[in-house]
Amino acid sequence: MTKRPAENDEGTEKEVTLATKICKDLEEKSENMVQFLVKTIGCEKAEALLSETVQIEKGDGMKTADGERRRTPGGVYLQLAKEFLGVGAYNELVNKDKKRRKLEKKKQSQTPKTDAPEDSGSTKTNTEAEETKAVGAKPEKSEGQAEGAKAADAGDAEA
Repeated sequence: MTKRPAENDEGTEKEVTLATKICKDLEEKSENMVQFLVKTIGCEKAEALLSETVQIEKGDGMKTADGERRRTPGGVYLQLAKEFLGVGAYNELVNKDKKRRKLEKKKQSQTPKTDAPEDSGSTKTNTEAEETKAVGAKPEKSEGQAEGAKAADAGDAEA
C-alpha cells in the first residue's frame, strides 16, 4: 500500500470531487459520510462500488435487511461499502460522521442569532432572551400582558 500525502479529514481534492459526484448520482444526502468512505477505500474502489450500485439499480435493486422495502441508491452504495470494509471498519466511519455532525450542531447552537422577527415588539436580541431563559428569570411582559395580570390580581384581591 502506498503512503498517501497529508490531507484534511475530508480528503484530497480528487476524493472530495468523487464523493460529490457519487452523492449527486445516487441522490445521497450524507456527503461527509461518503467523503470519509472514499478517503478510506480510495477513489478506484469507490468508483467500482458506484458502478456496482448502478448495475444493481438497473436490475431489481436491493432490499433492506428485513426484506420489507427497497434500499435507496445511496443505501445500496453504503451497504456495498459496508460489505467491502467489514462491519467494524464501517461502524468506525459511521461514528466518525456522527461526531462530526454533533460538533457541527454544537457550533451552530453557539453562534448568536440576531435575526429576530421585525414585528415582535421585543427589544431583546435572541441571545439576551436565551440568557434570560438560562438564568431562570421570568421574561418581561408586554403592556397588554401586564395590564391583564394587574386586572387578574385586582380580581383576586376582591374575592
